[in-house]
Amino acid sequence: MDQLTEILIEKYSPMLTNKQVWEFDQINEDIKFDMVYTEPGNKDEISWKSKLAHLNSDIRETVVNTFEYLADGYELWITSSKNNQKK
Repeated sequence: MDQLTEILIEKYSPMLTNKQVWEFDQINEDIKFDMVYTEPGNKDEISWKSKLAHLNSDIRETVVNTFEYLADGYELWITSSKNNQKK
């Protein structure tokens, strides 16, 4: 991850409220993205082949699946699908 992305995440965290997620989903129903859960501090060890990676996800699926992972202390990292081929 580049330094600008880390700065933006820190500056705007949390990035979306529940209402903003719902509004985004209403306007952008077909947007898909790749996401992976990781333990805090392990950003350099992210694997897109792990069971914690979810490829081709949508925002509603993410909201439903995220609660348990976040409650267990994982972080959620999201990227466009073209970036996940590296790891």
